[in-house]
Amino acid sequence: MVEGENVKSGIGGWLIFPAIGCVLGPMLALVSFALGLHSIPESGTLRSIAGFELWCTGLLAIFLSGVAYLFFRKEKAAPDAFVIYLQLSIASTVILFVLLALTLREEVIALIARPIFATFFGVVWILYFRRSKRVKATFVNPARPQPNYLEGTIIVIGVFLFAGMTWGVLKAVL
Repeated sequence: MVEGENVKSGIGGWLIFPAIGCVLGPMLALVSFALGLHSIPESGTLRSIAGFELWCTGLLAIFLSGVAYLFFRKEKAAPDAFVIYLQLSIASTVILFVLLALTLREEVIALIARPIFATFFGVVWILYFRRSKRVKATFVNPARPQPNYLEGTIIVIGVFLFAGMTWGVLKAVL
């Protein structure tokens, strides 16, 4: 950054929207996960796809919780972590679309809006996080060197959720 340049910093401006997403995203994912558990088809390919979607939702919620932690601590790694989250979200949406398109061949037109929407807005936010002066001025704190028990707890919960979701997907497939 050039000295004397008036660059805004802090979570404000357009950064309000990712901040809201960091707070509401994991909560909405948990609601989606809970509702999804009750609407899984009895058997077949759609059951496997629904299991995969739940698995992705759970993992993305855990990852977004970690991103939120970095985001609100204004750590340097937060923009990169948020971009990775967006890329994973786009990838999971596109994979789910492809799986559904292969299964429900005639209803593909109705399904195409979701991956297009996710990709468009994901790319917009990725560009914002890569080019914004506010982002560069806000996320300046280095990672804490001391052990952080919150991170360890999140990892342990994530491992258990991953194992449970993997078991559920395998149970649905087999």
